[in-house]
Amino acid sequence: MKVPLAEIVVRMDLDDQVAELPEECQWLDSLPGEAPVRVPGIDARLLVQLVAFVQQLRGLDLKKLPSVSETIDWARVMVLMHTSVLAEDVVRDTLNVLLKFESDIEAAAKRIADFTRKAQQAVAINR
Repeated sequence: MKVPLAEIVVRMDLDDQVAELPEECQWLDSLPGEAPVRVPGIDARLLVQLVAFVQQLRGLDLKKLPSVSETIDWARVMVLMHTSVLAEDVVRDTLNVLLKFESDIEAAAKRIADFTRKAQQAVAINR
């Protein structure tokens, strides 16, 4: 099975399919209670940053917390934008991919600088 680089592949039973996926895929498996996901073409450091950022968002009192599917969509956007490091301006420009309610976007926007800095630090911790 060939997988286009921009396609996100979700597998509930990965054992049989892992060998069929491209080697340049990275795992998005750090969201608690969710099935592992491969994100083709994403930089491993960026992946750690994205997961760390989303986990921080999930700690906020939001109408709708970002789901795994929204996190995958956000990772896909980052790949398409050729992003290698999570930066405040990129987060501001793409936050609507993760959060669907304007009030949630406004609440999260106040914390972008702090959350982005902590997400960048997560890379050093995960080395």
